[in-house]
Amino acid sequence: MIYYFCIVKMFEMKNLGTKLLILGIISLSVVFIGCKKDAVDNNKFTFESKDYFLKSGYLTYYGPTIHAPTTYKFDLTIISTGITFNNSITNSTGKGNFIGLTMYSLDPDYLSSGLYTFDGFSSKDSLTFNRGVVGANYDLDSGTDTTKYTIKTGVIQVESSGNFYILDFNFYTNSNKQIKGSFSGLLETNTALAIKRKSDY
Repeated sequence: MIYYFCIVKMFEMKNLGTKLLILGIISLSVVFIGCKKDAVDNNKFTFESKDYFLKSGYLTYYGPTIHAPTTYKFDLTIISTGITFNNSITNSTGKGNFIGLTMYSLDPDYLSSGLYTFDGFSSKDSLTFNRGVVGANYDLDSGTDTTKYTIKTGVIQVESSGNFYILDFNFYTNSNKQIKGSFSGLLETNTALAIKRKSDY
């Protein structure tokens, strides 16, 4: 009888362990899905109390500047679904949301982490950007939409680890309207005009 009782308890404990393992896997899956959903939901900007979502990002390298110390020019482009990226936002097609910035980094291979500030004087100092446009449901094919805005001031916080970036931004347009948002994800990198980066050699 005691032997039978021990066998039953061992079986129950084994089942309990299995149940706990399954529960743990389910919990981790829920957390992972939740984090992924949060990241996607946070890839957006808010303009005039309305959210505009973003999906993917690109970095285009334009080479070193004539600046001491040397800085490196990048175009950062973030787009939504509905837009097909083609080297620059000017050459892209479709309709959707986008952000385009010209930024200056101390590193030729990626955007250095830090707070980038809009520079209306185009000094090309590191941790600055001197050009910015934002489109909200903008039709790139017609180019006649009025939902494209020029950035006149603002900041963007960059945290980078390899090609993975976390971006938080707060801009103001030339009509003093605020555009605030964030993006986290991989940025696909490419080189413009056959310019070679250090890592290309």
